[in-house]
Amino acid sequence: MAVFKEILKKNPKVELHFWCDKKFAPQVKKIMTDSFGERVKISKISSGKFRRYNHLTFWQHLTIPSVVFGNLIDIFRNIAGIFQSFFKLFFWQPDVIFCKGGFVCVPVGISAWILRIPIVIHDSDAHPGLANRIISKFAKRIATGAPLEFYNYPKEISKYVGIPVLENFKKYSKKEQDNFKVELGFSKDKPLVLVTGGGLGAARLNNAV
Repeated sequence: MAVFKEILKKNPKVELHFWCDKKFAPQVKKIMTDSFGERVKISKISSGKFRRYNHLTFWQHLTIPSVVFGNLIDIFRNIAGIFQSFFKLFFWQPDVIFCKGGFVCVPVGISAWILRIPIVIHDSDAHPGLANRIISKFAKRIATGAPLEFYNYPKEISKYVGIPVLENFKKYSKKEQDNFKVELGFSKDKPLVLVTGGGLGAARLNNAV
């Protein structure tokens, strides 16, 4: 959202497409339509994730049918996604592909590499996911949400830029914070901590809380 708004601010005539898998397409379409109207075109790309668990060995993975068959099915989904995105990119010929992570980026990134379309990655996580690690091999530029020492990306094409946020997010003064605490039923004299997380860090956060 923040990236799209900044791009449109700099170039109102730019053509923007958002590609995702069919599971998230309805949700994405609503959000994008509410925010940008018809300025952003939504496309669905076939893709699949690679199921792997750190507490299991390679051979233990092979004893779990849901993991084995799920990965086999998703291999074919990714192959289909490569062909699908290849033809879409071939006829569209965008100037650049912006990858934010997630398994949809893999078939799109591979197709972009084949067609020699520049790829820019933004990795918000301090621990890079598999998709970004794969696509980083083809990327022209890599932006990170945390300092570069947390990543193994090539330093010559990487830059620490932080997390993009919308303009309506702002810092509040101490007085404003106190007023909001009171409105929400908290004491203004005590620290208020919000704990949230997702992905690899969620389990540790839940256990700590």
